[in-house]
Formats: sequence, structure tokens, C-alpha cells
Amino acid sequence: MKKAISIIVIAIGLYSCNQDSINEKNFMDTYQDILVVRNSITDTTLANKIIDSIMKAHNYSMESFQVDMLKLAKNKDDFNKVIDSMRSNLNTNKIKNFIQKNLDRNIKPDSNSTK
Repeated sequence: MKKAISIIVIAIGLYSCNQDSINEKNFMDTYQDILVVRNSITDTTLANKIIDSIMKAHNYSMESFQVDMLKLAKNKDDFNKVIDSMRSNLNTNKIKNFIQKNLDRNIKPDSNSTK
């Protein structure tokens, strides 16, 4: 969780004044999935692999995700609305379904990493 907060702070610090519109739903879905992983999976290697797949599935790179976050954060009220909505949608069933879906995709730690 500290890493996610650090990324947010760094991204805000590096933000340029780009006014392009963003897909709020895509951002919210992506961020919510990342929070589910970070709060559910203690194996950092596995969590990072899953987060990489989340970013790709939502057509994001780390940089483009940070840019969208900064665009939303520029308007504090809108940003808070999006984040509050995202957090209210997090629930146990979503976490369980998300983890199972990703495990079903065979996104698992390397067999060598458990030795």
C-alpha cells in the first residue's frame, strides 16, 4: 500500500498540464483491480505479475496510468468522487472473483521462486 501511495505522490509531482480527456471507468476499474491485488496478495512477485497483466488488459503502461491519475487529481472533487466510488465498489466477492480469475489464467509465481 505504501508503494501505491508513493507512486501517486511521484506521479502528482511529475504531472504536466495535459488536458486530454480520459476514460474514468477504465481508470477506476484498473485502480480498483490494483488495490484488490495489493490488499489480497502478500507475495510481491506474484502481485507484480498480476498488476502487469491488469495494466495490459486495460491498455495502460505505468506512465499512462499515472498521467490519467494526475488528470483526475487536478480536479480534487472529481478525483475524490472517482476514488470514493471505486472504494465503495470493493467487496469480498469482487476480491475472491478477481483472484480466482487471475489464478485461472495461470498467473502464478515461477515454480523456481518457491524453492
